[in-house]
Amino acid sequence: MKKKAIIILLIIIALLVFTFLFFKVYKDLRKESTIRNEIQEINRIIEQNNTDDEDIIYEILDRRTIEKGSYKKIENAIKNYYKDYYSSYKNIVFLLEEESIYNYLSNDNLKDFDNTYAKSKDHIINTNAQVEELYKTFTSYETEDKKNSYIAETKLDNYYKNFYIELTSNTLSETNVDEVKTNYTKYTTNLEIYNEALDFLNSKKNSWKIKNDIIVFEQVEDYETYMSIINKLNNKND
Repeated sequence: MKKKAIIILLIIIALLVFTFLFFKVYKDLRKESTIRNEIQEINRIIEQNNTDDEDIIYEILDRRTIEKGSYKKIENAIKNYYKDYYSSYKNIVFLLEEESIYNYLSNDNLKDFDNTYAKSKDHIINTNAQVEELYKTFTSYETEDKKNSYIAETKLDNYYKNFYIELTSNTLSETNVDEVKTNYTKYTTNLEIYNEALDFLNSKKNSWKIKNDIIVFEQVEDYETYMSIINKLNNKND
C-alpha cells in the first residue's frame, strides 16, 4: 500500500513538472511569436520603402511587448540593433540623395568662379568626409562583431542568442543594401570628377567665360578636355 502511494505521488509530481514545463514552453513560444511578428512587420514596411510609414517603424522599435525575463533582454537587443541600423541606413540614404553637389558647375557658380572655387573645393572635401564616415558606420552593421555586440551584454545562453541571430539576419533586404553601395560609389566618384573639373577650370581660368549661359573656351582643346571630364559624371537618376 505504501509502495502504491509512493508511485501515485511520483506520478503526480511528474504530471506537475510536465504541466509546469509545458506552460513554460508555451509562454516562451508566445513571447517568441510576439517578437517575431513585430520584426516581420518592420521588415514588411522597410521593403515597401514608403516614407509615410517611417513613424510606424520607430513606434514599433521603441515599444516593448515583453515585461521581464530573458525575452525582455532579447527584445531590447533586437530592437536596439534594428533601430541603430535603420537610422544609419536613413542617414546615408539622405546624404546620397542630397543634390547640392550638382551645383558645383552651375552657371551661377561659374559666373562667380573666383569666389566659388575655394568654397566648392572645401564643400567637396567636407561632403566626401561625411559620406565616408556615414558609409563606414552603415556597413559596420553588417559585421558579426557589431551585430553580436548588442546580444553579448545580455549574457544569455546560446538558445536565445540563436533566436537573436535569426531575427537580425535580414534587417535590410539585399536590394536596400546593394542600392546604398551602388549610390555610394556613384556619389563619391562624382565628387572626384567635380573636383577634377574645378581644378581644370581653375588652371584655365583666364581662357574661358560664361556667355549666354554657356561655357566658352578660347581653345578647342580645352573645351574637349573639359567635356571629357564632365561626361564621366554619373547622372543622379542612372
